[in-house]
Amino acid sequence: MRSALRRNIGLGGLLFVVLFVISSVIAPQPSSRTSASDAAAKYAAHTGALAINVYVTVLAIAVGLAFFWYLRDLLAETPAVRALATIGYGGVILFAASGGLAAGVEFALSDVSNHASLSTIQTLNVLNTDVTGVLGAGGVVAFLFATGIAVMRSSALPNWLGWLAIVLGVASFALPFASPPGAGIWVLVASIVLLVTREQESAPAPAQAVTP
Repeated sequence: MRSALRRNIGLGGLLFVVLFVISSVIAPQPSSRTSASDAAAKYAAHTGALAINVYVTVLAIAVGLAFFWYLRDLLAETPAVRALATIGYGGVILFAASGGLAAGVEFALSDVSNHASLSTIQTLNVLNTDVTGVLGAGGVVAFLFATGIAVMRSSALPNWLGWLAIVLGVASFALPFASPPGAGIWVLVASIVLLVTREQESAPAPAQAVTP
């Protein structure tokens, strides 16, 4: 049962990373410093991509919430580790909230970019970059630090994965714009480790010679 759980968590993590990457590249993402006219032109030219990205983002949020919850359960071997893993999941909820906010803003942009005022487009663009970025970065930092310590106190995953989470957490705190890639890197590596470890655990033991 535990091997099946590890496999499912690993597959769920890989699916989350794929959806996360798609949502990051499928639609235009002008910076907050882009002029209102340029941002409006970019959004108006990609209304279809924005609408599709809303659905991809919502699906990524659903898969991510499930993946991180089962990861929390996998790590929660003792009350102390359970508390850390729960704090990490709280960070996941913040990150999911930033994704939901971004999806809502992109839905609005796909709906009004052809007729809304430039000031409205500029406000929505700032929400889609700076506001969601700060909210998401806070969630990622909380997740990486809490989960990193939980991994080091648990036997469910290799200790070095905990240190990797801490390093990525420091990088995400110093460079908030790097927090989503940092979280994606850790989830990708952890998912592969879960799948590989499962295969190693399920490999048949070598036959022992029988002495006469």
